[in-house]
Amino acid sequence: MATRAARISCGSQCILNYDGDDYHVILENISLDGALLRIDHSKLSHLGTNEFCTLMLCDNPDLCPPKYSCRVVRFAPHEKVGVQFLEYIGD
Repeated sequence: MATRAARISCGSQCILNYDGDDYHVILENISLDGALLRIDHSKLSHLGTNEFCTLMLCDNPDLCPPKYSCRVVRFAPHEKVGVQFLEYIGD
């Protein structure tokens, strides 16, 4: 049986890029494997599971340009998106 990585609660703002568009989201929790994002004020409403996106772990690309490629593992429109980290993309 696979063990799940421990999750750490956050609350910081992040940027999710999907299909060339940036969406501001809230990092609800994070683990070594992935993250759960809250999409309260984002207009993100059309993301399917198993689709690919990138996640920047801050809300200012000038301050922290590195990103992570991700695969969507859970999506509830106008609520939350769960992503699995695939690869670190350097600056």
